Amino acid sequence: MNAVCPQQRSPVPRASGFLKVKGWVVLWGSLVVVILLTQLTFPFLSESSLDAKRCKLTDLLAHLRKRGLQLHVVSSPSGSKGQFDVAYLTEDANATWDTMQTKVRLLEFIHQWHGTVWVGYAYLGTDAAADEQAARWGEHGCRIGRFVFFGDERLLRRIQEAYRQR
Repeated sequence: MNAVCPQQRSPVPRASGFLKVKGWVVLWGSLVVVILLTQLTFPFLSESSLDAKRCKLTDLLAHLRKRGLQLHVVSSPSGSKGQFDVAYLTEDANATWDTMQTKVRLLEFIHQWHGTVWVGYAYLGTDAAADEQAARWGEHGCRIGRFVFFGDERLLRRIQEAYRQR
């Protein structure tokens, strides 16, 4: 006896394939929105700030560049593997290490520093000594973390603003 049973319909309506897809799209879309809002509200510290007391000079310069400070970097040709202890930040795209060596890092010669800033590690022993050195240079010197800067006052302000940007 071959009986064919008619399909019985369930009294509870089931979701069709379209609604299942639509539900997944809404779920994933909501997840993406939550992630984006979290990123905007709580940006990762590594992207928004830099610990200038622990970083290398190359890290500081990269941080400033990311913040929109577009200056020509002139570093020591003897720097190993892209690392160096001092650098010049200048608006002069043709500047070289040799041309920068003619600049005297004294207030009496500040006229030589138009459009240029020297930066190096604060190797003066203590934080107080580095602060004192930057203070002696007045508006032509500053300190950011373990780095001391000397040169053009206008560029120093731009550097400080770029460093503080979030």
